[in-house]
Amino acid sequence: MATARPRDYASALAHLNLLIPNRSITARLAAQAPSGPDPNLLAIPEMLDSLARTGLTPASLRPLRVVHVAGTKGKGSVSAFLTAALTADAARGGAAGRVGTYTSPHLVTPRERIAVAGAPLSEAAFARHFFDVWDRFTASARARGEPDADGPASKPFYFRFLTVMALHVFLGEGCRSVVLEVGIGGAYDATNVVPAESVTAAVVTRLGVDHVGMLGGTREAIAWHKAGIMKKGRPAFTRLVEERPSVMAVLRARAAALECSELVEVRDADVEAWGGVESGLRGAFQRYNQALAALAAEEHLCALEGRTSARRLSGVRPSVLEALKGASLRGRHEKLSDAERGITWLLDGAHTTDSLEETAKWLAAERQKQPKAGIVLLFNQQEREASELLLHFLATLHKEMGDAVDKLFKAAVFSRNDAKSDEGAPDADMTVQESCREAFASVYPSVPTHITQDLTSAIEHISGFSAPGDETEQQAVLVTGSMHLVGGVIGLLEPEGLK
Repeated sequence: MATARPRDYASALAHLNLLIPNRSITARLAAQAPSGPDPNLLAIPEMLDSLARTGLTPASLRPLRVVHVAGTKGKGSVSAFLTAALTADAARGGAAGRVGTYTSPHLVTPRERIAVAGAPLSEAAFARHFFDVWDRFTASARARGEPDADGPASKPFYFRFLTVMALHVFLGEGCRSVVLEVGIGGAYDATNVVPAESVTAAVVTRLGVDHVGMLGGTREAIAWHKAGIMKKGRPAFTRLVEERPSVMAVLRARAAALECSELVEVRDADVEAWGGVESGLRGAFQRYNQALAALAAEEHLCALEGRTSARRLSGVRPSVLEALKGASLRGRHEKLSDAERGITWLLDGAHTTDSLEETAKWLAAERQKQPKAGIVLLFNQQEREASELLLHFLATLHKEMGDAVDKLFKAAVFSRNDAKSDEGAPDADMTVQESCREAFASVYPSVPTHITQDLTSAIEHISGFSAPGDETEQQAVLVTGSMHLVGGVIGLLEPEGLK
């Protein structure tokens, strides 16, 4: 008799990792000829088919009340603030009810992507829901006579599978409120299958140029995609960017075309007068994310309570503002003290020009707090123009710090994101790391640089610079350029943490 295969968390991860990864999809779309048919047009029909194969339709999602969040920068922070506000309301017995949150990417484990009541799914719950959805796809493939019905070929790609799974989780776990973060873009994203009846508010955060192969190479083109989550008869909230009138024109036109009930444009002056609250998410820029989250949370709660929201910051209830203080988001402007190695790790998963500008400002501020600290840079970015991003970051640092930046770096390390290289495996492609080292050396020719194939080697190399317990030799390591890089470092520094 054959032994039944385990259906535990480890097995779920093994099955999940058989699916086509997101970067393969984005690379495939980027390689499409501009004159050819737009592959984005297939995305929503394919996602609807994936839902149907697992027994769901958009109508099935109507019990959920959704705040949908899109944007290039800040959507993770807005989602964290929203989750904090709604889970606090639920804890008080308020209208929010049980709260589900879907975000991406994850730092250490896929469990982070799907949270209920503010906490990632347990390993047991993740495995249970994962195999329920896996089996539904398998049964559908068998009914259709598809080959390899049991295997990954009959399943959607990684992000789409997890999106389907998240919706099953939220329905199965009795969630009333859902914070739903877009993966890429908005109009054609896998999350954009929730019906207008489910959506209480849409949020479009700060826009920048990213994923140009899928979304286009201008902020205007990207704004069109992001605004695609707006729904008929529902309000949307965004930051008024007065210096980019063409972008605002696109957002307004999309709001009108999609029959959004109101596009609430939040002015910087109003946010600055309001001030925001102190929270675990550092950075003065977070008050703009707080403002969007506070307004959307108030709108959401009022909709559930059958009331009309004022849609202005002065009308946000005090309990929402208080709850914002408890928001947390790992890997964004995070400081991690490592007494064993004598290192303060500065972790920020910035991976666009806009976000790296904020990282540069943060590092400049941290340098003022620790003027004696020697800074080691650990940088990587495997999916974008890494050397160009690095040079932009260094240029912003110079603008923030002036000539003082010349003495900032003690060393720079460029590594792949793998935790540890497989013994006996062929050498990995280090082209990205070599190009980054050359770019860095063009700005700082006298600063030592090093390349590693994996993060274990990178941390070992960096640890050799530190002097634990010697305050005159304080050392800080800035880890930036990629959420995958930051997540890999956290996983190695905290091996007993979230798995």
